[in-house]
Amino acid sequence: LRPSDIDAARATQQISEMVEAFWSVLERRLRLIYPDEKAPREISLCQRFVDITESQQLNSAYRGRDGPTNVLSFVAGVWDDQNSFYLGDLAICSPLIRDEAMDQKKRIADHYLHLTLHGILHLVGYDHETKSDALEMESLETKMLGTIGIKNPYEAIGNE
Repeated sequence: LRPSDIDAARATQQISEMVEAFWSVLERRLRLIYPDEKAPREISLCQRFVDITESQQLNSAYRGRDGPTNVLSFVAGVWDDQNSFYLGDLAICSPLIRDEAMDQKKRIADHYLHLTLHGILHLVGYDHETKSDALEMESLETKMLGTIGIKNPYEAIGNE
């Protein structure tokens, strides 16, 4: 179900670049969640591309919300081995991401990268339940996306 507009190898490289560039910020956040754990040398996660129906089912089952959503994060927080920490799983709703990108006049690949990053930030403990938390998360997303040449995704939404 991965959108055909997404070059998986390039997307993986870009996500790695963003995480590496901001590793100290993400590591600090992980230490808040897992204070007794050592700092991982590597992190990993699993992405599953889902359709509208599966996204709606997952959103209902795990968040009690009726309707599909673009990305869901499922925290694992376990060690794969001595050096690699498994953050968790992301459920990416490809059709919804494609539709949102088209509606917002964004490149599908850019929107996918933004929402994958958004999901990763949830896996390391960020949320947007309060206005200040949302601003903190959006600011970090914008800075991280900027390292790979993607403009502020929230600015684009606000200007339509």
